[in-house]
Amino acid sequence: MALKAHAQQFPDLYLHERAAIFDVHTSSMGRMLKKLGIVKKERQYKERCLMKRQEFCKKLKAEHRMFGFKNLIDVDETGFDAPTPRPSSWAVKGCRIFGEITGQRKRRTNLLMAQRHGAKGREKEWLAPMLFKGSCNAQLFEMWVEQCLMKELHEPTIVVMDNSSFHNHKRVQDILAKGYLTI
Repeated sequence: MALKAHAQQFPDLYLHERAAIFDVHTSSMGRMLKKLGIVKKERQYKERCLMKRQEFCKKLKAEHRMFGFKNLIDVDETGFDAPTPRPSSWAVKGCRIFGEITGQRKRRTNLLMAQRHGAKGREKEWLAPMLFKGSCNAQLFEMWVEQCLMKELHEPTIVVMDNSSFHNHKRVQDILAKGYLTI
C-alpha cells in the first residue's frame, strides 16, 4: 500500500528513482508496480489548436500548389522554458494523465521568425529569425516586421500569421502593404 500511495503522490518519478527510494532493484520495482495495476502512460497534451493549424497549413499548401503563389511565408513566435517536463508518468491502469502548465511567469527565451515554403511545399527556409527574452508584444513585433522581415522579402508575398492580437494591428498591415505584400 505504501508503494501505491507513493506512486500516486509522485507520478513523475522514473523507475530507477522510485527503486532507490524503496531500496529494491529497478526490475523488481517495475514488477511490483505492474502487480498493483500501475502502468507507465504518455501524457495527453491538448493539441486541438496545433491540429487546426496543421490542417490550415495543409490547405494553404494545396492552394499554393494549385494556384502557384510565387512567395508564401508563415510567421510565428515560440518560447523555450528552462525546465523541461517529463513526458510520461506512472498511474493506475485505465486512468489518463494530463500534462499541466503552471501559471508561473518565468523569463523565457523566445524565437520570432518567418518560414518560406518552396514551390512544391517541401523546401522550407527560415527568414529573419530573432531570439529575445521576455514576452512578444505589438511594439516588438512591428519592429521585427519593419526592420528584419521586410529586408528578406523582395517580391510580392503572402504572409500567414496566427491569431495573436498584435498580428492584426493596423500598423503591421500598413508596414506589410508598403512592400506590396498580401496578408
